[in-house]
Amino acid sequence: IRLLEIGVQGGGMLEVWRKALHPGSIVHGIDIDSACAAEGVTIGDQADPRALREAMVALGGLDVVVDDGSHVGRDQHESLWYLYPKLSADGVYIIEDTHTAYWGSHDGGWGKSGTAIEDAKTLVDRLHGHWSPGHDGDAFAMMTEAIHFYDSMIVIQKRARAGKRDKRLAAI
Repeated sequence: IRLLEIGVQGGGMLEVWRKALHPGSIVHGIDIDSACAAEGVTIGDQADPRALREAMVALGGLDVVVDDGSHVGRDQHESLWYLYPKLSADGVYIIEDTHTAYWGSHDGGWGKSGTAIEDAKTLVDRLHGHWSPGHDGDAFAMMTEAIHFYDSMIVIQKRARAGKRDKRLAAI
């Protein structure tokens, strides 16, 4: 497993992942704070494609992303849309601490556009939209199996879905 943790602070979770995962797994982190500089950590902003690309190169691919970074919607959005298409076919993308989408201190608010929660609600529509005329080719829907909502967490499972709509309709 090649896992990227966005937002590592002291690096404690990186060590937990390294101990918990298969010995052949590769764990890497990214953090904006230069005090986190260590082997296996890229220093950079989670919304910066250069930093994200550098972390991906260090991993040699990407199977799991855990976004525990800034918890600000615009940063979460940039990371998701840069990394999600690059995840392996059975990859998982996790956004943690999504309760901050409701906090003004994190540019959030109830129903506020641009938060991780509101973006994920739109993704639900895109995931199911392939059943609607004119929405067959949505790239997100074609590469996504499921979106799970938990208290303070969103988990997006990636899977190839090409042709799934036509197969279901043919079975009816």
